[in-house]
Amino acid sequence: MATQQPYIRFTNDRQFIKVRNTQTGVVVFMNKSSLLIQRDSSVSMLLKNDSYLGYYKYTDVEFPTTANIDELIDQLVIWVSEDPSTTSGADALLNIRNNYKASGELALVELASANASSSHGETSDALTEMTVTTDPGTRIVRQSREYLPTVFVEKMIVVAQARLSDGSGSDFVTSRVGVFEDQFDVSAVANTTSGRGLFFEHEMSSGSTWAVFRSNVGGVQTDVRVLSKDWSVDPLDGQGSSGYTFDPTVTHLYSVEYDPLTERARLGLLVGGSMRYCHEFGRVGDKVPAMTMHAPVRWELTQTDPESSDAPSAPATMQQGRATVFHPSTESSDGRSNPSVRSANVGADKEVINTVGESRPIFSLRLKEEANRAKLAAVKLTVVNTSAGGVGRWELVENATFDAGDTEFEDVDAEVSFAQFSSAETVASAGRVAASGFVMGTGVTLVDLESKGIYVSSNVAGAPETLTLRVTNVNGTLEILGGIEWIERE
Repeated sequence: MATQQPYIRFTNDRQFIKVRNTQTGVVVFMNKSSLLIQRDSSVSMLLKNDSYLGYYKYTDVEFPTTANIDELIDQLVIWVSEDPSTTSGADALLNIRNNYKASGELALVELASANASSSHGETSDALTEMTVTTDPGTRIVRQSREYLPTVFVEKMIVVAQARLSDGSGSDFVTSRVGVFEDQFDVSAVANTTSGRGLFFEHEMSSGSTWAVFRSNVGGVQTDVRVLSKDWSVDPLDGQGSSGYTFDPTVTHLYSVEYDPLTERARLGLLVGGSMRYCHEFGRVGDKVPAMTMHAPVRWELTQTDPESSDAPSAPATMQQGRATVFHPSTESSDGRSNPSVRSANVGADKEVINTVGESRPIFSLRLKEEANRAKLAAVKLTVVNTSAGGVGRWELVENATFDAGDTEFEDVDAEVSFAQFSSAETVASAGRVAASGFVMGTGVTLVDLESKGIYVSSNVAGAPETLTLRVTNVNGTLEILGGIEWIERE
């Protein structure tokens, strides 16, 4: 007599547990809000809500795959306890819109080898195309300027848009998207603790995709890689709980969710408004994914081993799109704990500017190099002119260019501050003007910066950005003093 094959499939479908009988084709959607799950024996269980009751034998269950009925019930309870809308009621901590090139560039930093590039269409909803060539060492990275904080009370949800493959099948090319950094990129000062994250990784030649948990073990970057066929929730091959088939040549919304309270992290795709979770990472040794994040949202296209002689066999591309980071609730306005207000000024050292048209830097602010994951958010600027009749234009400039050896950054407070301050510069050219205004005659100009979103962090290599007050003489003589207040966030 033939053995009865399992035919009941339970799947997680937003606010419902979906029960499908593959023999009859009958599908039942049981609302989670009133669902009772009861174990009747070692081989059977009951599911009941306000409108439906069903008895199920463990041996009849085809999906999810579990070792016994207790594990099956545990999985159903996890599904029932999940928020049916993972971003419902959550605030956006970070938005990378990328509608036009400029909007994306303000939130992103890029690191590209001489033989790699990015290009962006100047139309709404355009994606940035990242390209590597057949030259050795070719790679390109685009990541958020901000490192995301690790919030120890609530989970974080990151959704990043990407197309991982162009279908070229190029040998020795790997694409990645998620929340992560790479020890290969980071400068020596921060290198001993760098190398962490959660991300999707795709190999173009084989078409294989992995879920990856990266951590720093004893100063060495270590990856735990899980191939899609072994994903713990859904292999996304059309045969899993969602029935969805993943295609890396199609643009997707990739999700990384990490929850410190449960010590777990989940990766998935947001498809048609529903989250398709594919793999879950728990504790690996003493490393807890949700506790070791503090990394940027990142897109990466690279020669699989940048230090190898195995260069790509053909040019290859991936596409980078938007990203949003959600947090249900946080300890501060931007999700970072321990915000601290600091200030610094030039003291009594006036900068005298006699010549009309002449520009001089007054001061500069930056992070310590070893604090490359922190953020300094400007909240108030003070500009003082002690010369009657003088008129000047002030600019707060991000990443100005200084003469070699012209800066003397010193710790604001070596014990409690992440910041360094300098008033030694004599030249500060170029840079992006984040705010500007005028000083006229003797007086004090106070500028509220808190709502302007001006901050400094670090680039891909961990080198600090700078924020500089630059004043240009418009008329007469200027005698300028300056100071700034900022909030430091971990």
